[in-house]
Amino acid sequence: MYISGAPGTGKTSCLMHVMSSLEKKISHAFLNCMSVSNPENIYKNISMKLRLSSKITNSKNIKKALEKYILSSPIMTVLILDEIDQLDCKGQQILYSLFEWPQMPKSTLILIGIANALDMTDRMLPRLHAFKYEPVLLHFQPYTKDQIVAILEDRLSSLQCNGISIIKPLAIQFCARKIAASTGDIRKALDVCRRAIEMVETNAKRQLTLKATFDDRCNPGSPMKRIPGQWQSIDLSEISSILHEVYGSRLQTFDSSKRVAMPLQHMILLCTLVLMKKHCKIQDTNLGKVYDVYRRVCKKREITEVPECTFHGICKLVESRGFIELKTAKVARMSKIILKIDETEAEHVMQDKAMLRSILADKSVLSNSLKLVF
Repeated sequence: MYISGAPGTGKTSCLMHVMSSLEKKISHAFLNCMSVSNPENIYKNISMKLRLSSKITNSKNIKKALEKYILSSPIMTVLILDEIDQLDCKGQQILYSLFEWPQMPKSTLILIGIANALDMTDRMLPRLHAFKYEPVLLHFQPYTKDQIVAILEDRLSSLQCNGISIIKPLAIQFCARKIAASTGDIRKALDVCRRAIEMVETNAKRQLTLKATFDDRCNPGSPMKRIPGQWQSIDLSEISSILHEVYGSRLQTFDSSKRVAMPLQHMILLCTLVLMKKHCKIQDTNLGKVYDVYRRVCKKREITEVPECTFHGICKLVESRGFIELKTAKVARMSKIILKIDETEAEHVMQDKAMLRSILADKSVLSNSLKLVF
């Protein structure tokens, strides 16, 4: 099985919860591939997690020992490899071997790979399809606003003071809406709430005053006690301040100063949607119309366009990052695309790229029918 999804969508935590309920029935091992310095060392790390003999040091011999264990073990073994795309290497022989293990005759292994990319197996391991070793694919969508609200309310329910919620409902709604509109990363929403609570605690400590316990006479020996300042629920303004301070622009992915940049075709797709929304005044449109405008954008700038079937896959990848919502239809071209980010903010962040700036200013790629319809 291959599990994909943007960061903070619950892939690992959900899987670990399931494993905890099956702990007595099966053997399982969890390994984060980020901790593996060299892809060749993965066999040694797996061997250690499964508590096999540590006397073997040669990588090929360790691999053979693992395969022997997989074929002879009396119970099923679930091997979970988080960040499995970190094992990327020339020829992808290691990844191919791992995904082929469950397909071996009499194999007792269930392999579950986890990574962010929706298309990792298609892009990096095309031979799996030829050998009919394709894993089951499970994609975790970014959390919606309502889901984030439900999780935050559940987590905060134990922090009520005199029956009053520590964060006001409107503030929770605001936080959830902002996070859902950008990445859908629940960890960011929880982090914002944690920071807000810490801020309130800090302010409360500053307001502590000293007062004599018995009387206010001039008795230097009278013991003193702390009187806390007035406690107040966290309001929308505090949440907004923290969101701006910690995360700034919701589209950090687009900032060229960041290490990870969004692929060019993904950015052209978003620019096309922003262009259509800005000049055609649309809230949503279908994939076919977006693709037609996208083709004109690429042709005018002499950029190689992707086929429509690939374009649909790009839409799904961009959706997995929370920037758009794709409502599929029976006919792919009729699938609805909804821009979930603020077009003004997206336009501002993308201004540092001359080509993208020119796309956002180019009305000529919009057909007359679009201008009339919208």
